[in-house]
Amino acid sequence: MGLFIRKSKKIGPFRLNLSKSGLGVSVGVAGARVSVGPNGTFVHMGKNGLSYRKKLNTKSKKQKFTEEVNLNELFTLSPQKTIITTTNFDGITDVDSEDFIQTLSQNDKKLFLYKWLGILPLVLAFAYILNYNEVEYKTEITEKFQISTEGANLRKEPSRKGNVIQIAKKYDEFLINSIEGNWVAVEHEHSISYLHKSVGEVVKVSHQVESFFQGDKLPLYPLLGFIPLIIGLAIYDGRRKRVDIYYSMDDEFNQLYSYQKEYFKEFQANRKVWQKKTSQRVRDSKYHAGASSLVKRIKVSKIASDSLPTPLIKTNVEIPHIALSNIDLYFFPERLILKRNKKYAAVFYKNMEINPSLIRFIEDERVPRDASVVDQTWQYVNKSGGRDKRFKSNRQLPICQYSEYHLVCKNGIDEVIMTSRAGGMDKFSKFINVIGDYQLKFEIGNEW
Repeated sequence: MGLFIRKSKKIGPFRLNLSKSGLGVSVGVAGARVSVGPNGTFVHMGKNGLSYRKKLNTKSKKQKFTEEVNLNELFTLSPQKTIITTTNFDGITDVDSEDFIQTLSQNDKKLFLYKWLGILPLVLAFAYILNYNEVEYKTEITEKFQISTEGANLRKEPSRKGNVIQIAKKYDEFLINSIEGNWVAVEHEHSISYLHKSVGEVVKVSHQVESFFQGDKLPLYPLLGFIPLIIGLAIYDGRRKRVDIYYSMDDEFNQLYSYQKEYFKEFQANRKVWQKKTSQRVRDSKYHAGASSLVKRIKVSKIASDSLPTPLIKTNVEIPHIALSNIDLYFFPERLILKRNKKYAAVFYKNMEINPSLIRFIEDERVPRDASVVDQTWQYVNKSGGRDKRFKSNRQLPICQYSEYHLVCKNGIDEVIMTSRAGGMDKFSKFINVIGDYQLKFEIGNEW
């Protein structure tokens, strides 16, 4: 973008502009202004960082223009953004599940005794044996020169004319390096200094020194005694920390259980399953393929027909599992158990619901094979909804019919799952809702 200098003067609604190119005139209000000058006619539309500039060719009968578009997403999106996520995780658990979640959480916090009382001592004992050394104490005698007079001179050379390095005090001791005639060479500040024999005397100092050496190797076979200890503690931990959930398999339960497995298997058959994270309305849909809102979605990482929230739980049925980005959902026969990091929550189906809906989704990624393409649009559309020819790289996009399933409960569950196949989770969601209605109707929530 070039810089230019101009002078202008306002006359009523008009403004006269004088620049290097000549004289021009403009009229309009802030944010939208039409200018006529020597370089042609321009329409300026822009405010607060959003700019849109068109050049109109007034010499041709057919209107031609070039464009420069600088659109910031903040100005084409509404500031109202809907964030879809489960909040207040600690408050989700309903009254019927409080005891169960409390027991599960308490058992999960219990230490594994086989690790601390079995494996850890075994590792420490093994490391000690590998690094076993024997210690021997020896008495060493060293000779030192002890000063017996005040003001003894430490000299640089063994001569009374040698430079004095320091004056020693009475009873100071120095380690003897050697004795040369009447002079004693002593170690002082990492160098050799000299003292005359007449200023002190040689004394002997004894002290004990530890001497380490590799002793005879200790046997490893005593470590085998840890094996039955570890096994026994592991079995005890399993009983101490385990939470048993067993279901009586009568005819009615078997029928419901078979439906649950069948319907979840149909849900698993979807080619793509996404989690909807945010939804935000757009101010100008023509720059978003005509869409009224923008959606942020991520692929669901894991869908399993049988998976437990923790090895502590033992049960006799298969538990369907959907792993979302922020939370794991486990569909037990009577309730939904949720897990976030190491925290658990649970809610009976009577206290939640799954609301299905069909949606039209403008797909800018690869279309899943089981998706239904119901229409086409363009990345940039004009006012009538057709292709905006001003944009050269304006590709055609398919409009797919997907399904959304909104999992909600009054205590805080708020998750949206999208399936590539229309109705891809209809049967399973209806099954969950029917079980919830059944629990409400007969008020048997506390008996499950």
